[in-house]
Amino acid sequence: MRDYILPPVFLPLSSGNIEGVIHKEVNSYRDVFVKIVEGKNLQEGDLFSKGDFFVSLWLPTASLKTYRTRTIPNSSNPIWNESFHFQIHNQVKNILELSVYDEDKFNNDCVARLLLDVDKIPPGTTISDSISLIPEGSEVLLFELRAEERPDLLGEITTNGVLVTRPFSCIEISVLENENKTYLNDDERLSLKLSGAYEEMHKWNTPHNKEEHFHFHATADMELELEVNLTKVAGKSKTDSRNKQENEEDEEENEELIGTTTVPIHLLKENQDKTVRVAFGKERSVDLKLRAKECSEDLDIRLGFDISEHEKHFLKKRKKIVSETIRDALSLTNNLEENEVPVVAVVGSGGGMRAMTSLYGSLSGLQKLKLLDCVTYIVGVSGSTWCMSNLYENPKWSQENLQTAIHRAQDQVCHSKMGFFSAERLNYYSREIKKRTARGQTVSFSDIWGLIIEYLIHGKENTAKLSDQQKGVEEGQNAYPIYTAVNVKEDVHFQELAEWCEFTPHEVGFPKYGAFIRAEDFGSEFFMGRLMKSNPESRICYLQGLWSSIFSVSLADVWQLATGSSSAPGWLKNMFDNNDEFTDLSKITSSKFVTSLTSPEGLFSHFLEEALISRPAVGENYNFLKGFHMHRDYRQHGGFIAWMGTDEEDNPNYLTPAEKKLHLVDAGFSINTGFPPLFRPERQVDVILSFNYTWGSQFKALKQTEEYCAARNIPFPKVNLHGIDNSNLKECYLFVDEENPQSPIVLHFPLVNDTFRTYKAPGIKRNSVKEKTNGSIDVQSRGSPYRTAYVSYSVDDFSQLVNLNCYNVMNQKEIIMQAINMALHRKRQSKPQAIS
Repeated sequence: MRDYILPPVFLPLSSGNIEGVIHKEVNSYRDVFVKIVEGKNLQEGDLFSKGDFFVSLWLPTASLKTYRTRTIPNSSNPIWNESFHFQIHNQVKNILELSVYDEDKFNNDCVARLLLDVDKIPPGTTISDSISLIPEGSEVLLFELRAEERPDLLGEITTNGVLVTRPFSCIEISVLENENKTYLNDDERLSLKLSGAYEEMHKWNTPHNKEEHFHFHATADMELELEVNLTKVAGKSKTDSRNKQENEEDEEENEELIGTTTVPIHLLKENQDKTVRVAFGKERSVDLKLRAKECSEDLDIRLGFDISEHEKHFLKKRKKIVSETIRDALSLTNNLEENEVPVVAVVGSGGGMRAMTSLYGSLSGLQKLKLLDCVTYIVGVSGSTWCMSNLYENPKWSQENLQTAIHRAQDQVCHSKMGFFSAERLNYYSREIKKRTARGQTVSFSDIWGLIIEYLIHGKENTAKLSDQQKGVEEGQNAYPIYTAVNVKEDVHFQELAEWCEFTPHEVGFPKYGAFIRAEDFGSEFFMGRLMKSNPESRICYLQGLWSSIFSVSLADVWQLATGSSSAPGWLKNMFDNNDEFTDLSKITSSKFVTSLTSPEGLFSHFLEEALISRPAVGENYNFLKGFHMHRDYRQHGGFIAWMGTDEEDNPNYLTPAEKKLHLVDAGFSINTGFPPLFRPERQVDVILSFNYTWGSQFKALKQTEEYCAARNIPFPKVNLHGIDNSNLKECYLFVDEENPQSPIVLHFPLVNDTFRTYKAPGIKRNSVKEKTNGSIDVQSRGSPYRTAYVSYSVDDFSQLVNLNCYNVMNQKEIIMQAINMALHRKRQSKPQAIS
């Protein structure tokens, strides 16, 4: 009986089903009793004395309070014999963390941490166990676990099989008029803190006997404690109170704690008032009236693993357009039936301005082949999203000649970037950031980076929002756009536990958790699935700061040239080496970058410079999964797509719903191409046109995608590179899994200049010197004008890159038609046969 023990985390001593139908359940609770008995042969804390050991217990699905044993001083065999009690919900995944610490005056050293799945303890049984704290060592911890059912307690949950939202309560707290009427002086303030609640803390500094009311929203069936603190602002006189709001931040740093106490909240009976007196010494007290009310509002988050109803309506309309286009392209005599229509997707990789320009060319090639209306989805990463977001500002972009959009993009790409660090522009950045702060929106470097992108690709303020793009798909007239980012842990490598986040015109969400919010609500504050504070929808440039933050390292290079500041740190350089995107500063020439910039001054300047030369990639955003818990069987749910065999995802205490903020970053830090959103089985993608615009290896992202799929049991063809000459790549490679029709057919287009050198159009050779010169496009060497750090092209360079990518698509018409025909054949083969 050791299946309740998760793989332990050792620390140095001193250092199924995918329906996803949302449903409600009424379930009971259990009592879990934990007894920490003793430790044996625990390692000494230092060379001169034995350790002073204690054990902490943390079960965040039952209580946000961390419990601990007393400290046994100077003993390698401490005996505690201390018991603890937790109340847990039967349908929530409950992982108890036992951490052994060696107490120190300055810092408590964690010796080891044990993860115990208490859900697996059979009710009515007691388990006594001893666990080795060091692999193959003699250091052990002895403890007892016991579980008892509580059929008398029932609680309703809402779940999609992965996430769980529990009973939701509003705690009303009134600070009452006190008998002595002078309990709060002008220089004192009262703070009410409820850890785990949405509001977390309220502060009150109104003197004398004015009654005040506060609200906390929290999980109703968890152990909660209200912490009440009375503080005094050091050195404050009565006359200062008139300016208190102006000096609030300074006052917080100078507060002196007078007294503190806690009030249990979980013992409140619903809809019944309870008055408690909180004393601070013999003569100081505060009367609080408490009331708990159940909140039963519907969820503002869509729980489920299916695509949205909006996307389903789009697909019905788009299939008609795709059907007619394929019928004409393949010269079919009959229309396709609805279940025969292949789903074709375009995937664009990252690569800054190079990726944006190249995607224009690739889409233009499909349009000239009259195949653009075959495409159902367009997915982008990093620089590809710049092209996509530009195109979808026009609701009819694919129905018009793309040359108009390309000429407009050329004007922006080729205009001077001299001004993006000008004093005027820096003042604009500063004003915009202040506006976001005033509205209560999160602010991080990615927001500044988004404003810089806005200037790079528009040259002025762009008012477009993601939800505006709904107009571009409401009649199925364009392919459905999907933008990407990944959520990461700050202390975990970007390719580990990178959770893909989708942005569509209708929704933003995590397919892994089956949780989505309206696109208009991204940036607003949620708790337990409820919209608590609605913030204005951000302009799309702020999203671009998330979608393409991998490119921001190039901005650090520009900053270095302009200001003389030190370059990005080594770990960041290594990261960009891994992504084929980092620029060798020794190869930068002044003709490619701004050489005359205004150095900003003041606090904003310091923040900007620090951001540019430290960690510019990660942006913080409100976590709309905050307050959810994980279902006890989430790992067995078919919709929870995760790495096979990863211990980190066995511990829900550290998964995204437990985080206060999202840490979203360019998906290129994980896989520098946008495949993952297309693997959702509800999208049923048959053919993927993969356009690689990254620098360096032209198959790295594709191989990473193959590994991503293999680790998650997702059908994907083998990417066999045997026999491929990397020094002489062709324009397109076909990858098919003949034995598995569920696997998509992949056409991969490397960024190469192959037959374009000698052909200006398919079948038409270059003759004149000028034509041959136009075919000599450098997309490989370090002297190329298309290196990732280059934010501006000449008109000729822009046109040639567009033409190259357009040609590479048009020259592969036969293989594209072959792939579509193959997908059509698969569709017809898989159709259920009529019964005669």
